[in-house]
Amino acid sequence: MSSCPVAPPTSASQSALVRYVGAPTREQLRSLYWGFVVFTVAAVADTVSTAVLLSLGLMEEHNPLMRWVLGSWGFYGFLGVKVLLIIVPLYVLDRQKAARFRFVHAMTWVMAVGYVVLYTVFFLQANLTL
Repeated sequence: MSSCPVAPPTSASQSALVRYVGAPTREQLRSLYWGFVVFTVAAVADTVSTAVLLSLGLMEEHNPLMRWVLGSWGFYGFLGVKVLLIIVPLYVLDRQKAARFRFVHAMTWVMAVGYVVLYTVFFLQANLTL
């Protein structure tokens, strides 16, 4: 089975993602890699900071779903769910990157930016007193 070649660009402003026809190029995979990095760094920073602050009794979980997990399954169950919520989406997207590159690329950046925005909003909501 041969892979489809990348179609020649029709305009100077056409990006590598728009030209995508066959297997992802190194440039395309590199752009996907940075989305994975941003998501992973934000998620790990959230998990570690939450775990440390919860264990020291300096904060309460503000996410209602994760608060329920913490109350029902305890601290280690909470950490397990947080880790699964990092690993599973990255694994699924990584497995699909060759077949559905555009979708995977978009979802990777939606996850990365969404996580950072939601974390920032929840952090500010929990810590700002007006």
